[in-house]
Amino acid sequence: MGEGINNQTQNSTFSKVAIIVLNWNGWKDTIECLESVFRSNYSDFQIIVVDNGSSDESVAKIKEYIKGKGLGFLIYKLSNSAKQAIFGEEYKNEALDTLAKSESYKPPVLILSDENLGFAKGNNVGIEYAIKNGFQYVMLLNNDTILTSSLIGQMVSFMEEHHDAEVSVPCIYYYWDQDKIWNCGGKLLPFGGRKYYTSKKVCDRALTYINVSFVTGCALLVRSSVFRNFGLLSEEFFFGEEDYEFSIRMRKNKVKMVCVLGTKMYHKVGSSTKKLTGQKLKLAFIHHLNRLVHLKKYYPRNVWLIFRFFAILYIFLMLIFRYKINFKVNMIYIKKLIKYSRTLNKVDKETFDTILSEEFI
Repeated sequence: MGEGINNQTQNSTFSKVAIIVLNWNGWKDTIECLESVFRSNYSDFQIIVVDNGSSDESVAKIKEYIKGKGLGFLIYKLSNSAKQAIFGEEYKNEALDTLAKSESYKPPVLILSDENLGFAKGNNVGIEYAIKNGFQYVMLLNNDTILTSSLIGQMVSFMEEHHDAEVSVPCIYYYWDQDKIWNCGGKLLPFGGRKYYTSKKVCDRALTYINVSFVTGCALLVRSSVFRNFGLLSEEFFFGEEDYEFSIRMRKNKVKMVCVLGTKMYHKVGSSTKKLTGQKLKLAFIHHLNRLVHLKKYYPRNVWLIFRFFAILYIFLMLIFRYKINFKVNMIYIKKLIKYSRTLNKVDKETFDTILSEEFI
């Protein structure tokens, strides 16, 4: 890490919670998310925005927004060794006079990458910063989420009172349909599946929490010790799969994960299934490929081959009947899925870019 980061570590008392927001060409959503964080009635946190190589006005707009709130901020730029997620030389320090006047002031941190590292690696940069600077908790937030003012306090209070819980998620509602639950945790299913808990009956129970075996990286509060003991998010997949892999790893290590009931936040996910065409069909392909490649690690080869057969049959039928994909395109999709899943052990950025550039679907 650079000299500036080391100095901050030695001279500052860091907050209890590091709130990490990953931005990539999405400054409008990011600023709306940050605004909801700043409205929180809980104050013992520090915001860490990781910009994942944005090519739009994101960095300038986010800096302008923070300055407009009368706040200082610290900027760090990753060096050429960012592929190993190592902090490089401090690029710029734009903390305002407030930082010098108050030892307790904890300015937002902007970490800039000159390339898109993907979701997992981009978040890992922020997680590494939080671990090295002694934060007790790490909260991951998608930049298209909106928090209620009580959410952070509710989540932290729960974790402080329930020391056996090491990972927690809130009840997440649709941004566009705010009475409808998108996700309040879920469970891992046999043979590579997972199920979101989406029923109001779950969150309306007269309970404080429910145990879950699946958590989404959309909104996730984790004790820093979990990342120290069991590793960061998997970087084997450039786009997606990191929350599924994390959930399996937590279950394997008997880490207790919960959904904190009575909480509420909003996510700008579409509430209805959209037609799979063009780029969306390719992203669906990557999602299916991720799962097939990932589970090669967990099953003996013969078991994996049986799993793949039934998984591909299910995908084939789903593309025909649910998404109305024509037979020719469907067959190309399935043949490519078989080929890639047989040869790959990870779905990295190079593979991701190759799939998006191909004309096979």
